[in-house]
Parts: sequence; C-alpha cells; structure tokens
Amino acid sequence: MARRGEKQLSKSLLRRHNYSCRRPFAILFPLEQQPHPLSAIIPLHISAGILDRDSLASRKESKTMSKSSLRLNPFVISVLAFCLMALSNTAQAQIVAFGASNVSGWGVAAKDAFPAQLQSMLRANGYDIRVKNAGVYGATTGDMRNRMNMDIPQGTSIVILDMSGGYFNNFLQGINKEQGRAEMDAVMAGIRSRGIKIVPESTLRMPANYKQKDGRHLTAEGHKFLASRLLPKVIEALSSRPDQS
Repeated sequence: MARRGEKQLSKSLLRRHNYSCRRPFAILFPLEQQPHPLSAIIPLHISAGILDRDSLASRKESKTMSKSSLRLNPFVISVLAFCLMALSNTAQAQIVAFGASNVSGWGVAAKDAFPAQLQSMLRANGYDIRVKNAGVYGATTGDMRNRMNMDIPQGTSIVILDMSGGYFNNFLQGINKEQGRAEMDAVMAGIRSRGIKIVPESTLRMPANYKQKDGRHLTAEGHKFLASRLLPKVIEALSSRPDQS
C-alpha cells in the first residue's frame, strides 16, 4: 500500500507541474535548465556541445583565433626570407668579388660580368665553387668598408678585391687619397682578420679595346679577359694558406 501511495504522489506532482512522462527531468530542473531530449541518447557533454549556441559561437571564435594566429605577418615573412637567403649565402659563397661597378658588371648582362665568367671557368677546371657578385655601382672605399661584413658572408674563403673602382668614385665625390687609403686598409684588415684570402684586381690598365665607350667600364669581352687573368691567381689562392694572400 505504501508503494502504491508513493507512485500516486509522484504522478500527481508531475501533473501539477504540467509535464509529461516523456520529460523525466522536469522536477529536477527549472524549465530554462531542462536537458534537451537528445540527452537521453547522447552523453550530456556532447549534446551540450552540439545544441548550445553560446558554446558553438565560442568554438567558432576559438577556431578563428587559432587560424589567425597561424597567419604570418608580412614583416615576419620578410625577416624569415632574409634569414634563409643569408643561410644560403653562408653555405654556398666560397668566393666573393667585392667592389664597385666593374665588379657588378655595369653595362653588360649578369652572366657576362667577370664573377659569373670566372665561376664558369673554375667549374670547367673541376672546381665546384660559387663566385658571389658583391659589386655596387658608385661605391666608394667608405661604402666598401661599411658593407663588407654584410656582403662577405661566413664561409667565404677568397675575396677578389676591386682596388680601382672605389678610388675612382672617391675622386668623383671629392674624397682625398689619404682617407681612401685608410678605408681600403681597413677593408683589407677586416677581411684578413676573418681568415679570408685576398686576390686584388684592378681595371685601370685594361686595354682600351676591352672598355665601353665611356672608357671606364668593361665590355663583355673585357670581363672575359679579366676572368681569364684572375683564374690562375684564384686557383693558387685555393691551395694557399690565408696569410699568403
């Protein structure tokens, strides 16, 4: 009798709260907190994740934030690219041609400048070596001193040093000879302090038929002539000690 009375009491309570028997959580939860019917067959933490709009919104926001955090800033990309290029230079640049416009190959194609032609000649002689072109049009001896550490990377074994272009550009800019010599001495001392050998070159006494109409810059044939003249000196430097340069 007692059990029958308990059942009747439960049914009356359900009717009083106007809930059907299909809503077994009606007594335990207020209307706004009642579990969704799917919770009967789906675990509560999953059904809440599916049905709760606030949870969905927060998840979308979290995903958006995580995606945006993966997007790299253009500045970061630029820095990474620069670092990769620096690493590449470190690994490959065994010889650097360093100087002014006749090193850069002003007025001729890049492949015809003497650094590129010297590289081809070295490889034809069995030397798998890269020759980096670090020539800059209009560079003075001061400019060369200021950029030598940046343009001559770690891993360089030989520098082909332009001994004429910087002085000529000094003259054009009114820089006196004493300052030019001091700056060039600083360049040479800085290179040697890193254990790098120096092969000097100058285009001042190059035959006129190897120069362009301005009488200063080399033609493609002039660059080839200079490369062939440098070839034995570079090969010798490759087998010599740093203090012999």
